[in-house]
Amino acid sequence: MLPANSADKTFSGMVVGSGGTTRAAIYAQHSLGFSPIYLVARNKSTVEEIISSFPQDYNLVHVEDASNVRQLPSVIVSTVPADRPVDTSMRELLVSVLRQPRQTGRSRIFLEMAYKPRHTPLMGLAEDSGWISIPGLEVLTSQGYYQFQLWTGITPLFSDARAAVLGE
Repeated sequence: MLPANSADKTFSGMVVGSGGTTRAAIYAQHSLGFSPIYLVARNKSTVEEIISSFPQDYNLVHVEDASNVRQLPSVIVSTVPADRPVDTSMRELLVSVLRQPRQTGRSRIFLEMAYKPRHTPLMGLAEDSGWISIPGLEVLTSQGYYQFQLWTGITPLFSDARAAVLGE
């Protein structure tokens, strides 16, 4: 969802949370060329541990206040569980970032890794601020589709994989 001519532009990303999925989200954003990658989480020592486990060229920045986000992210990946309320300070920081005006010609994508509930409160905040949200079940659909190909050598119909994940 990045513009075709994005190679000459800099895009920043953001990852919310500090669990196991956080590292995968950081790696994915780095491999797509996002820099800096802002990290938002409750536990400062956990974030510092995550940052120190990656090479410096990942340009990871722990953000505790929205004013420290120097370049608005084009992509935010939420890795926090959605079955309980989000920490108040994290929520306020996210609301502040999400409500910033869109930069001309740039999509804003909010990727939710949680899949219960299907539509999370953070997705709602992102959508209310004009972001495109991708629900966690879509992530599971893609994962299942590609794993099936890898394990069996058979390319399923994506619609079949999606129907299986969504229970349709």
